[in-house]
Amino acid sequence: MRILVVGGGMGGTIFANHLARRIHHEMKTGKARITMLSASHEHVYQPGWLYVAMGRATPDELVREQESLLEPGIEFHVDPVEEFHLAHNHVKCKSGKVHEYDLM
Repeated sequence: MRILVVGGGMGGTIFANHLARRIHHEMKTGKARITMLSASHEHVYQPGWLYVAMGRATPDELVREQESLLEPGIEFHVDPVEEFHLAHNHVKCKSGKVHEYDLM
């Protein structure tokens, strides 16, 4: 089972991590694979901007390396999706690479 997560924001990150924990055994045995595609290697914790406005945090404290936030086994690529081919279960990225999936 090839699972594709498009977007490394908070929703994509939480979903991918939750799913990876639930299907850990399937991932370990090669029955399932999770791939995340993102436009950036950085993850910005958006709700934290409130703390910046209140002087309790600095902008650099809100940024983390996206890959460091993912469960082991999640394949991560910085390559934004430019075309969705839903009828054919694949996406085409900015680099020209095509990622096929069973579930997106």
